[in-house]
Amino acid sequence: MLMAEIYSLLFFGIIIGLSFLSQFLLHRMNTDVRLISQEKKYPGSFIAERAYQNLKVLNDFGPKVVGSKANEDLAANYIYNHLIQLKNNATNPNDIQIDRQIASGRNLYFDYVNIQNIIVRLQGESDYAVMLNCHFDSVPGSPGASDDIVNCAVMIEILRVLTKNSQKQRHTIIFLFNGSEEQGLQAAHAFITQNQWRNEVRAYINLESTGSDGREILFRTGPKHDWLVRMYRESVPRPFGHSVSEELFESGVIPSATDFEIFRDYGEIPGLDFAYVENGWRYHTRYDHVDYISLESVQHTGNNILALTKKIANSNELVDPPEGTYAVFFDYLGFFFVSYTAEASAVVNYIIAILAVAIPFAIQTKFKLENIGFVTFETLMSFVTIVIATVLAALTCWGMASIMNAADNTMSWYNTTFLSIGIYCSLALLIQILTYHLVQLMTNCFLKTKKYREASKRHRVKISLNGVNLFWSIITITLTAMGYRFGYITMILLFVSLCTYLITFVACKLLSKTTSQSWIFIHLLGHSSSYLFMCYMSICLNELFIPITAKQYYSNPDILMALIAVLWMTSTMSYFVPLTLLIKYRAALYSVLTALFITCTILAFTSVGFPYSDDQANPRLQRFRVNHVKRSEYDKNNNLLYSSNNTVIYAWDRNGIRTLENTFGSHDLIYLKNDEKCPEIFSCGFAHYQLDDRTVTLKSHNAIPNIEPTNFTLISRSTSNGITRIEFGLQLKTLTMISITPMDGLTFRNSSIKMFEITDKNNNYHLVSTITFGLNRYETKIISVEFDGTPTDDVWFKVTIKTVDSTFDQGLQENGFKTVMNKFPDYTFSYVQQVDSSTYQI
Repeated sequence: MLMAEIYSLLFFGIIIGLSFLSQFLLHRMNTDVRLISQEKKYPGSFIAERAYQNLKVLNDFGPKVVGSKANEDLAANYIYNHLIQLKNNATNPNDIQIDRQIASGRNLYFDYVNIQNIIVRLQGESDYAVMLNCHFDSVPGSPGASDDIVNCAVMIEILRVLTKNSQKQRHTIIFLFNGSEEQGLQAAHAFITQNQWRNEVRAYINLESTGSDGREILFRTGPKHDWLVRMYRESVPRPFGHSVSEELFESGVIPSATDFEIFRDYGEIPGLDFAYVENGWRYHTRYDHVDYISLESVQHTGNNILALTKKIANSNELVDPPEGTYAVFFDYLGFFFVSYTAEASAVVNYIIAILAVAIPFAIQTKFKLENIGFVTFETLMSFVTIVIATVLAALTCWGMASIMNAADNTMSWYNTTFLSIGIYCSLALLIQILTYHLVQLMTNCFLKTKKYREASKRHRVKISLNGVNLFWSIITITLTAMGYRFGYITMILLFVSLCTYLITFVACKLLSKTTSQSWIFIHLLGHSSSYLFMCYMSICLNELFIPITAKQYYSNPDILMALIAVLWMTSTMSYFVPLTLLIKYRAALYSVLTALFITCTILAFTSVGFPYSDDQANPRLQRFRVNHVKRSEYDKNNNLLYSSNNTVIYAWDRNGIRTLENTFGSHDLIYLKNDEKCPEIFSCGFAHYQLDDRTVTLKSHNAIPNIEPTNFTLISRSTSNGITRIEFGLQLKTLTMISITPMDGLTFRNSSIKMFEITDKNNNYHLVSTITFGLNRYETKIISVEFDGTPTDDVWFKVTIKTVDSTFDQGLQENGFKTVMNKFPDYTFSYVQQVDSSTYQI
């Protein structure tokens, strides 16, 4: 009995050890950093220290919001001047052209005016080009070190390395440093629709971030240009990527967009999309700072992207890129990278799925008719058991998540991530093991056939593992038939199982005296390799989605963690759990899992389970959006009819309202949807569109924001032949939001800017538009809008112009607003904007 309990604990020890090993392999970079002092020793190498120097300068300019001095002057001028210097010091300066594009236009969502691009063209032997893209703007309040100036610094250093080479690349290389990505991907749109070199680009490499530090992951490709993935596989020294991330991203479950989509959709150009994903807690916060980016990470990215750029720039495919097909790709623990076409993947998946069930079944029956019934029964019983175990684990974890939500204690794992493992993973595994043991108990009680009595327990367990194969085989075939490429993940489980079974079969033939024992050790050893891979994938998935729960609202984020935990435990433990049937005394097994679950559940209700932290090394910030708003309404004669000053707060995550109630008192919160202006003006005249239970104003704060309205001039209003037209001018100075509410009888016809038709919850009809403004040239934007119909009232329209200042330093100079912001706990981060909302009757 004692030895059985020791074996149980040893089993847990091996599993925990493999888990830590997979986490180590996920985060290791294994890259030697190159310093400036080593440049002569390693000619033609990427020098991380030099890239880091540029990163430091750009970081220290602070938040680089589109339209701000930091973005339009400091950052843009620094990059431009540095590129000029590189050109002057180049081996062949005549091969380098530099363009500073200032563009206006319209993409799918926004109009933009005077946004900036800085482009370098490094002439190759041909004009066909591969393009590298980064953006140097950032969100309000964040220096944007990883998102995305580290990649701009990497590109500058890659350019330096290439300009020192006296030999031209076969094809041209274009470097795009774009100055407006965070406000709707406009700078990429300006390049691909307007720039003089846009038609030369045949492929691109987009460098992005949704985390901070670590390895850059290849998470999106093509579309349908598998040759680019092959280029990556053949050239990159430290590959890291999974095609499952591409399907996750395209499904919309990851709330983000990148310039990749602009080049793909507007330029119809194939590309590769890279991003940092580690430490996503710092992403878009004040902690996205140079201090948290390592030289090793910069070197890792530099080495990979430099090698990839050279490979593509010297390829035959760039002349006439072959469309090909979608690619399936993945790395195994960072040791090697595998890629093949989606068509090949489908064939492989089907073959492995069939063989992984058929071969063990054939061997187990020994091709004898009298064995088929017994083996079939054991296989199907095992299959039913794993299905029931998975469903019960999912339902139980869902129920636990609901309990945590009802107790108002969600996201306890956000700061202490181990709690998600202790609560949900241990519960899922405990339910799965209990299900197997209960099914075994019922089978022992009710199944009395001679074949069953004569078969040893080890033999029955060995046969029952084929039921696990059947489970994953059905999933693999289903995913593949539905066209999902991430079926390769479950295929790997089946491939390892098939190989392990064949090795076991051969070993047991050769080691006949130890047949009853040897297969277990071979099984454990073989499936440890798939456990490492699945754990590697699951930890990556966990580290991606835990930070997302603070960036996107979930009514109960614990459900997301619960389902990830079930997926994690099922994929990693499915070939191990049946072995617990061989343990006669299971007290240690149940005790460890139960104790872990109870302990972590209790800790979740203590200070350990508090979700947020301002720890600079490992920040876990709660996010808000805060608008300091002045609203005014004027009649046709420009007389002031209404004025108010408000602080509008949007609570980003599940616990946001509770934090606001604790900070300001529930009596001081007014839900935005109840504002008196909501029935009259689009979004109540505020710059925030979400009029729900997470958006509030503060009753006691009426200070006036320090912001001047956009100068509005009515040029004309007219009606003729059933068409009504207005024309007005705006002296743009920053981000401007426009809404037009026509009176009854008028419907939208067309306009000179992008406008969306929206009917609000009060059934009022509005036209809505946004204009992003970059470099200030003191220009007036003339806007015309036409409607079908003839107005019947004296007032034809209400036009609301919202001036949105995201630099926010001026706003903090207003003492009342500063007092409000100082009340927020240290563990919070707010996107702060000043807004003037002026409504004009026309």
